[in-house]
Amino acid sequence: MANIDVSELLLDPDFVNSLQLIHRTATISSLGKNVITEQAAITTVGSVQPASQKDIMRMPEAMRLKDVRAFWIKAEILTDGSSQYPDIIVFGGKRFQVFAVEPWNNNGAGWNKGICVAEEMA
Repeated sequence: MANIDVSELLLDPDFVNSLQLIHRTATISSLGKNVITEQAAITTVGSVQPASQKDIMRMPEAMRLKDVRAFWIKAEILTDGSSQYPDIIVFGGKRFQVFAVEPWNNNGAGWNKGICVAEEMA
């Protein structure tokens, strides 16, 4: 793998878009119900691309039919865990839920690739 820092290139406005990142956590209400809390959106930049066939094949079958994108973003992004829900990336007026994360630190500190699925509005 390359050990070249391409942050300067990746931060060039010709290559990236403005994005909003929302971290979410889970808490239990006084009634014992699960409550999702969204933190204030963080503005950052990233490259937005269609998800590759390899990325799509890693997803459950039903999710493969949705709007799936790959985001290379200069921020820590999280999938679900014990105390948080998957992060949300807002791009082009749509909310995308993070499905999988791959660190891209060999190309510059702080870069991560997130495979994301568009949220369907009820």
